[in-house]
Amino acid sequence: GQPAPATRGLRCLVVDDEAAVGEVLADMLQAAGHQVELYTDPARALERLGRDAFDIVFTDLGMPGITGWDVARAVKAGRPEVPVVLITGYGVEISDEESRRHRVDEVLVKPIEMNALQRALARVTPAPA
Repeated sequence: GQPAPATRGLRCLVVDDEAAVGEVLADMLQAAGHQVELYTDPARALERLGRDAFDIVFTDLGMPGITGWDVARAVKAGRPEVPVVLITGYGVEISDEESRRHRVDEVLVKPIEMNALQRALARVTPAPA
């Protein structure tokens, strides 16, 4: 059967230097009932993270200046319990070992599909009690 959606909306932070990609992901998350803040500048996203609590962070891997690995490290340094989902381009292979080393919880490949997104969310968010 279908997995039950989480009962509460998650506060999601999306970081992608390509606004179009970030917007597609933000739209999907909003359609699933979550709140989203979208940043195309990873430095500003990290500043925002320092000021506020998010339930989950989605970050593109390949960004100029600050990579997705850097974002993941910064998230976990401040709030180790917050899941980080890394978004990679088509054909980019990321080993489980590499993900673990950088403390990334899930990897999504562009173009992002709704069911892949939902599966990733289901794996990283605790089931509603």
